[in-house]
Amino acid sequence: MRQEHLTGSREVEKLADLFALDQDIFAVPADASTTVTMTMLGGKVVHGQLPGE
Repeated sequence: MRQEHLTGSREVEKLADLFALDQDIFAVPADASTTVTMTMLGGKVVHGQLPGE
């Protein structure tokens, strides 16, 4: 795909795919229910919203 100029490291002007959860999954039991509160694909929010917006 040759997108090294857009992805692959954390740098200004590069795109990000990430998600935010409603709790720390390392601090709750493995069977606890967790909700995705925000998802970003290609540097754009596609579900939820950024904190403070």
